[in-house]
Amino acid sequence: MASSRARRALAPVALALISTAICLLALEVGLRIRRGAGLGADPDPTRAVRMHGAMYPTRYDPELGYTPAPGVHEVSGARATIDARGLRENGNPPPAEQPSVLALGDSFTFGDEVDDRSTWPAALERRLGRRVWNGGVFGYGLDQVALRAEQLSAELAPAVLVVKVIPDDVTRCEYAYRFAHKPWFDLDDGALALRNVPVPRPEEPAPGDSAWRRALSHSFLTDFALRRLDPLGWPLRGAVRVQRDGPAVAAALVERLAEQSARQSQRLLLVAGWHPGARGELLDPLRERARALDLEVVELEPVLVREIEAHGGDWTRLFHAAAAFGGVAGHMTPLANEQVAAVLAERLRD
Repeated sequence: MASSRARRALAPVALALISTAICLLALEVGLRIRRGAGLGADPDPTRAVRMHGAMYPTRYDPELGYTPAPGVHEVSGARATIDARGLRENGNPPPAEQPSVLALGDSFTFGDEVDDRSTWPAALERRLGRRVWNGGVFGYGLDQVALRAEQLSAELAPAVLVVKVIPDDVTRCEYAYRFAHKPWFDLDDGALALRNVPVPRPEEPAPGDSAWRRALSHSFLTDFALRRLDPLGWPLRGAVRVQRDGPAVAAALVERLAEQSARQSQRLLLVAGWHPGARGELLDPLRERARALDLEVVELEPVLVREIEAHGGDWTRLFHAAAAFGGVAGHMTPLANEQVAAVLAERLRD
């Protein structure tokens, strides 16, 4: 009798659980149909991205996580020649070596999706007639950019340091793992404190990863919900976020770059990058710190927007369409890189 009553009491609970499961399954199927995705599809287009042994040629670096691997490679469908230092070559006749310029940044500086001669450092070198070293690295945050600036400045002794930053470089400062292990900075009473160095080797698993998280990440419904609840921490399953102070850390890194440039008597040029859809407000703390330090800042948004508007809003002349991300604006085309180089050359000739 008691067991019969217990079964009757549990029946509504079981019915509710079954109904909930059916509703969730229906929502999952509905989202997949809406996006034109099959049962085996993945909601995260970045899952396949890895900085080691995948689409990018890299070698392990204990201070930076990774740097470009020397050799001739095909990167995003374009030829990329990397020298022994991990710098991308410009494909130009040898220019005057000194005074040289060191260009730093992420894949927009490296020149993803264009060949060696079509990057903006290569175009800048032709316009200036002197050596421009391309120290850009795909996937870098401003934390890695600042550390690479210190490494390469000591080796190359450039007269000018050009650091190009896009809004994503600010949020990347919040991760200990982003398609590869990386260094990151914490703020300790306002001072930068370097963490995760030496950087774990590529074969070590991402911190905080779990079978439960990996299983949930295959669900379009989970992806739909968590992209709204945690827009920075969830979307990149190839990433582990460790803090939320990216803008403050980035501003402090600008000061660190300024101090390094002053010690080495370098001219520092901070370039605020832009692309359609970018969250430009993420660069505001950098701009404020740069103004407080009386640093030179070059804004690319007015230049690129003016060119787009002059051609009826067609941004595809200046930016490749990132097919994996639904056709949004991706990296710069050779034309955009030439325009960036023209702006910088004019400033550097002053």
